Amino acid sequence: MGVHNYMGSIANHHPSDKRANFLRTQHYLLGTHEVPVATGTDGTGGCEHRALYYHELQNQTFDEQEWNENEYIDGHGLLHHILNNTTTSNKVTILNTSSFQDLSEYFKTQDDQTLQERIGKVVSQGGYKIEDGLPQPDWTAMNNKFNREAATYVTTRLSKLNIPSDAWGDTRTPDCPPAVEAAAQHTYVMGGERGTLVPKHYKLEPVTTKHMVIASMALGFTMGIGWLTAWTAIKQTTSSYRRIRWGILRNKYVIMIWGELAASAGFAILSILYLFGVIRPSLEFYFFIVTLWAFQVQFLLQIIVNRCAILITDRMFILRVKWGTALLITLINISVYCIWIPARLQISERYIHLNEIWDRCEKVIYLLVDAALNFLFMRIVRHDLVKLGLRKYNQLVRFNMFIIGFSLAMDVLIITMMSLDNTFVYLQFHPLAYIVKLKIEMSMANLIAKIAKAQERGAEFEYSGSSHNYADTMADSVALENRKHRNPDEEAHIA
Repeated sequence: MGVHNYMGSIANHHPSDKRANFLRTQHYLLGTHEVPVATGTDGTGGCEHRALYYHELQNQTFDEQEWNENEYIDGHGLLHHILNNTTTSNKVTILNTSSFQDLSEYFKTQDDQTLQERIGKVVSQGGYKIEDGLPQPDWTAMNNKFNREAATYVTTRLSKLNIPSDAWGDTRTPDCPPAVEAAAQHTYVMGGERGTLVPKHYKLEPVTTKHMVIASMALGFTMGIGWLTAWTAIKQTTSSYRRIRWGILRNKYVIMIWGELAASAGFAILSILYLFGVIRPSLEFYFFIVTLWAFQVQFLLQIIVNRCAILITDRMFILRVKWGTALLITLINISVYCIWIPARLQISERYIHLNEIWDRCEKVIYLLVDAALNFLFMRIVRHDLVKLGLRKYNQLVRFNMFIIGFSLAMDVLIITMMSLDNTFVYLQFHPLAYIVKLKIEMSMANLIAKIAKAQERGAEFEYSGSSHNYADTMADSVALENRKHRNPDEEAHIA
């Protein structure tokens, strides 16, 4: 900005006196105690956001310092003092990181010539946008939500007098926790526009440091488990490729595991960028989020159906389960497009209220469908295989009982996170939950493959060399018969 001499600071917004104490303490610690500090406008007029910025002032230590015992002058009074002692050859640069209220009060007392002679540049953290090289009020910016009238007056005067200015918020880089918090809330609206079909009454949800910590932790776990899952997918894909070569491109199981990974990765990236404010709310953003989520759910449930199909010879029953599951989930997906997107766009209070109910209901439905498919698999293994005498499948029963609980816990996690005060943060747990579920499914496929191969080798050995344990021998023939009826998509599990 070309600043060579720090002339003064104005502490603005509720509580301005505490912020002034904080600023004055900083100056004393830095050895710049001669820099004057003033209290600006309190920022309470029509302000719904001031409480969001109070947490960093909970520390009372700096209030008790001796240098904070002196009284403060008001903000536009300090501006008048500084600018009245400015020469035309050494104009002042004003850095505004809050509302325009103090500038507005000062501007109202000065004529055009005085402002042109004394102000060299105004740099603002948002507050206005640049159109055709001139500032215009930006009503989506946080600064203007405190006092729209003051913002209109200041930006109009700046534009009229052609005083150099820029929208600092457009190029601002978050580099510390408070900046990250502010960026997470408002980066995309500083000098930006509303997205497609976002109404004028749209209100941003506050994203605090706590929310970002929760979302970042979820992303970290997603990346860690995602790497392990991707490695398992690579090994299973490579194994299938060795057996069927380029037929793997038509293998539904392989397509679904990679589709699930891609959908979860895309979902995680989009949601974290939104929370950091890189992506603004818009129809297309919410549409992509719902589409990726739909792929996540469809792929995962069909992978579970495919797991059941490995052990069932009744092809018609499997087709009914497969298409019935797909139809039910598709209908729910369509309902989410129709309810969740309008609710996120804040089209009306009716949509928002309806979504609060239906969003939880549809997740409970997924949990029940997931549980039903897993219990179907348990019944197949326990009643159709173990009871026939194929006792080695007992370890599959025990393992499946454990992982069913763990898998369903992921659905419960998502539902629980919906209780956060920010209604978007919970979405960061979607990719985590579905990556964990995919890892479970792939581990189950590996276990089934090992057991099936061991049983087939055991069947051949016992049939040719011994009459001992006849029940196992007959049960092995059932496993072999199932193997003959499998299609190539199911065979991908037996890698």
